[in-house]
Amino acid sequence: MTALEIRPLTPADRAAALAVINEAARWHRDFLPAGEVHDPEMTPEPWEGETRRMNWYGAFVRGRLDAPANQPATAAAKPPSARRRGCGAANAATTPPTRVNPAPA
Repeated sequence: MTALEIRPLTPADRAAALAVINEAARWHRDFLPAGEVHDPEMTPEPWEGETRRMNWYGAFVRGRLDAPANQPATAAAKPPSARRRGCGAANAATTPPTRVNPAPA
């Protein structure tokens, strides 16, 4: 099992978190309308604004930030090259799949 640590992010983690968020956004640009693509997706100013209204956490693998996420919105930004490791791999066996847009009853 990979050494996994999940902890709140600190101001010292900001640069690493922005790098992961922006890399993940670049991986997803082919799926977004042209008007929705921003590079970088997040800069220090919006990050600071988000920290005033949300708590940021990070999944660290061997001391390296692998996936930042915020609460209450918990979508983690991860490029495809980083999937199936860290918190995703650790929870895969016990977490049921979640439907983002459930079918109407």
